[in-house]
Amino acid sequence: MVYSPKFSINERLIKHDLYEAVNADWEKHTVIPEDQSQTGTFDNLARDVQSTLMRDLQDLATGKIKPSNLPMHELRNFYQVANDSVRQLADGTQPLKKFLTKITRLRTLSDLVAHLPEFCELDIPLPFTLSVFPDMQDATTYILYLDVPKLILPNKSYYTSPTPATQNLLTVYQKTAERLLRRLDYSAGAATQLVNRTRQFDAHLYPHMKAPEDLYDMDTYYNSLSLTEINSLIPQLRFPELTTKLLGRRPNRLVTPEPDYLKSLGSLLTEENFSLIKSWLLVKTVMANSQFLTDELRVLGNTYSRALYGQKIAISRQKFIFHLAKTYFNQAIGDYYGRHYFGEEAKQNAHDMVMTLVAIYKQRLRQNTWLSSTTRQFALKKLDKLVIHVGYPDQLSPIYNSLLVDPSKSFFDNIQHLKQTTRQFNFHCWEQSVDQSLWTLLSGADVNAYYSPRNNAVFFPAAILQPPFYDLKQTSSANYGAIGAVMGHEISHAFDANGSHFDEFGNLHNWWTKSDFNNFQKLNQKMISEFDGAITDGQKINGTLTLTENTADAGGLSCALSATKALPAYNLRTFFMSWAMVWRSKYTPESLNTLLSTDSHAPAKARVNLQVQNLDDFYTTFDVHPGDGMYLAPEQRVHIW
Repeated sequence: MVYSPKFSINERLIKHDLYEAVNADWEKHTVIPEDQSQTGTFDNLARDVQSTLMRDLQDLATGKIKPSNLPMHELRNFYQVANDSVRQLADGTQPLKKFLTKITRLRTLSDLVAHLPEFCELDIPLPFTLSVFPDMQDATTYILYLDVPKLILPNKSYYTSPTPATQNLLTVYQKTAERLLRRLDYSAGAATQLVNRTRQFDAHLYPHMKAPEDLYDMDTYYNSLSLTEINSLIPQLRFPELTTKLLGRRPNRLVTPEPDYLKSLGSLLTEENFSLIKSWLLVKTVMANSQFLTDELRVLGNTYSRALYGQKIAISRQKFIFHLAKTYFNQAIGDYYGRHYFGEEAKQNAHDMVMTLVAIYKQRLRQNTWLSSTTRQFALKKLDKLVIHVGYPDQLSPIYNSLLVDPSKSFFDNIQHLKQTTRQFNFHCWEQSVDQSLWTLLSGADVNAYYSPRNNAVFFPAAILQPPFYDLKQTSSANYGAIGAVMGHEISHAFDANGSHFDEFGNLHNWWTKSDFNNFQKLNQKMISEFDGAITDGQKINGTLTLTENTADAGGLSCALSATKALPAYNLRTFFMSWAMVWRSKYTPESLNTLLSTDSHAPAKARVNLQVQNLDDFYTTFDVHPGDGMYLAPEQRVHIW
């Protein structure tokens, strides 16, 4: 069975609370690690994978494992430089002090504008971000995107609906930033003034940003603006010159998801506000880069993040190095993991499961009663063109030929070089053809899965294709309740409120009839209503923010259930308990609060219970009737796909 016999199951509670029936004993005996903000099935497996790779990468650094290619050679150098604590202590704060002169030397807004190309390449925080991504209207080509910066708090909702916890976070940020500035030889008064100005400028930025749930509205996400239009909105930034220096020649246009923010930015970027802008740049740079100095300063700089998620202690130095290595060498690490720890039999079996679920989706589309024939054929075409990636990619991105680590330089300087190389490579991709065979978001070493609407592709890394999600030794019913539901979930993203806007080639294209899309919107509203305001640990879920993931859960679980019922021998009890176990999670209060405000996924208990309530087979399997806690009247059950 996929659920561990170590923890008991409360049979009498299943009719009233499936999640608690399966997971209450686990919750009772489980303690969140002090350096983590949550724990659960995903987290436990991720920690196992991390332990394996941390051991191997340390062996790589010490010579016990020989590098097999250039990326692994540079990864070895990275580990050796990162582990040189003697040099880091000797360097102290000097590398960051030297780096900060790029900001402290600025005297006017014009000075800043003159250095924007350099700052963009070095990833120095700016009141806007520029990045190159596949064009949402032509997935074969890269285009330039202009977006908003990161705020001090996670998103706009923290500012518009403040709580005592919000004020506490700002206080922690203030104190942490001031302490770091003092370590950089700023006086107490100067440090306080710098952070106060930073918060003042931060407060000017959020009012014109979108609310988090609005960022999932594809109808308003893609806004194409000419360079002339951008220049008229923010003339002081001289975008034609900036983009020409970054890209090699002037682009005709760029895309932004936040046009209202851009319209407001011009009025903020003035000489009168320059002291605020400069302070914001400096403090944000200090907060982002203190972790690359001594370990003491890394822990100090991490104080705000720990407060945000409720972590009691900082992660160890070795875990930090591993996470940082994944930031820059993720695909190389995933390639190593896949080749050493993933079997061909598991890969083929997982691929077959995905194909089974795709076939079920096609069958459901053919039998769909609320879609017209025209829209149905487009949906089927999208499934025909769906690209399936399992395990790890066949080749690595060309960037790994350029990510070089210089052992003679400091850890701090090497990180800045890796940042710059990554940014330069990103800008170099502008107007190039997109290689859709490459993995970008995840690697083979990530315990996760995803659907890319811009590629119309699903990705199932090697790291998630193992117990307890998937095991050749456990029943197919258990596998479908776990990894099968995850696979169906990712396929379902092709037809959620976001993915439904993209065609079979990954282009933003309306392939719906007006009537069909209206029907779809009505069903989406039912899903929103089912989750909106649902209580988890005393806090309410945002049904709009979590719509896409809830839709994917519903479609994925339902399709995995159909696949299970098509087996020669199946056990729906095993299937549903597997589903409940795989999402078991335990959060710190701070982490749960942050997730409810920022994450498009509903908390674990709601994901488990609300989804099974929509499935008739759950009622017959566990003999659930009116009056039972898990009962939902048939007319209230939500079915989309």
